[in-house]
Amino acid sequence: MSNSAVIVRVAVGLLVIALGALVLWLLFFRGPTATARPETFDPESISTAPLSAIRGYDSTLLHYDSVLGADRQIVDSGLRPARVGDTAWIQPEVGAYRLTIDALAEGRIIARIKSKVELPRWGVGPWWTWWWVDRRGPHNTWRSLFIADHERPAYRVSRDSALELEMHPGSEWRQPLARFTGSIWGNCCYPSACCCKQY
Repeated sequence: MSNSAVIVRVAVGLLVIALGALVLWLLFFRGPTATARPETFDPESISTAPLSAIRGYDSTLLHYDSVLGADRQIVDSGLRPARVGDTAWIQPEVGAYRLTIDALAEGRIIARIKSKVELPRWGVGPWWTWWWVDRRGPHNTWRSLFIADHERPAYRVSRDSALELEMHPGSEWRQPLARFTGSIWGNCCYPSACCCKQY
């Protein structure tokens, strides 16, 4: 085999290794892309968008982390005493922690919630309820909208209290997280880490 053939084979081999390393970096180190903008409805119409359009957005563009950062706890169902079975789960959307402030202000689903018992004031029950966040509250404030995945009317619940956007300068989220911490909490922006808290 000539020297030029050896050089070509080595060059091709190095190129394949470099491309493989790039793919691995993109998949495992760069992390997911930010939560996608809805394609099936305009974010401004979230309060009136058909449930079918929201389901289409969820099924085609959203993915949830059921392991890393997913949280579960006993919730106050209003029943006394609280029962061990009154459990709720929250799962973050995998790209929510990579959203820019502008994208979050426009509106995105940042997590989904389910509970064993029905909690009408949150629109939550034994079905998935999407947690939508935007900056369309009174006087341009941040707000939460909880959208239940069923056809019953009046199950898009907007909380009376404003959503709190808590900034963490100098920090950076490296994975999606959502928890119950006396409030519903989820990381929701990038590159300066911030979290959404709804009391």
